[in-house]
Amino acid sequence: MKKLFTGTFTQVEEAISVNFAKNTIKNIERLNFLMIIIFLVFFVGLASYALFGVSTYIGTHMNELVVRLDDNNEFITIFSNIWYMHIQAMFILTIVIGVLLFRKKNKIKAAFIYNVFLNIFILFFLLYFFKFTQLFVSSSPLRTIYTILLIVFLLYTFVTSYKNAIEMVHGTAKKRSRVF
Repeated sequence: MKKLFTGTFTQVEEAISVNFAKNTIKNIERLNFLMIIIFLVFFVGLASYALFGVSTYIGTHMNELVVRLDDNNEFITIFSNIWYMHIQAMFILTIVIGVLLFRKKNKIKAAFIYNVFLNIFILFFLLYFFKFTQLFVSSSPLRTIYTILLIVFLLYTFVTSYKNAIEMVHGTAKKRSRVF
């Protein structure tokens, strides 16, 4: 199997949507201090730390809530450390610092940093959101089924994305896949 990173940009240039490239570079060009503050407050403050606070509250008060939840929920302790939120915040800070450093000098590098680290942040956030929603599932077999479905979905997504990327780099694909 050919490796993904042995390809060149000219091999995938035709497969990259012109609108995607223009919109990404335009967003990086018009980034200002106020937008950065809003970006940080929303993603780091509201999305990560607020969800962590609500999850911690629910996890410690499972038997005191109006709707009784399962006290033996195995998802209470998963990602319960504040360092998981700090890791998510580091991805967002990497986006902000990378875009600020490269938005004038190298817009392509800024776009790459923006897209890669935002997608990694979204993956970490969705894993934590999955944990949060699992706190509300009362039945242990149902939680197991949901967890298996999540793992299968993530594996399918990664394998399909990798195959599509290989096809764009070393194959004959002239467009990105509609799904990924």
